[in-house]
Amino acid sequence: MRLEGGPRGAVAYVVGASHVLGEDAARDVFALVGRHDPDVVLLELCAERAPAALRAAVAATRRAG
Repeated sequence: MRLEGGPRGAVAYVVGASHVLGEDAARDVFALVGRHDPDVVLLELCAERAPAALRAAVAATRRAG
């Protein structure tokens, strides 16, 4: 989802991920970031799933080179 607005024309992208965050979800986020080159990326994760998300992000980063 793309949200636009604010006094400085801010644009925010909201990416929904599955309940079980896996490498596919991490690839989707990396693809969005690669296409739009945002200034900030914010992820909302519960404490239980944060370690798995971090492992998936690190693995995707390593594969991307």
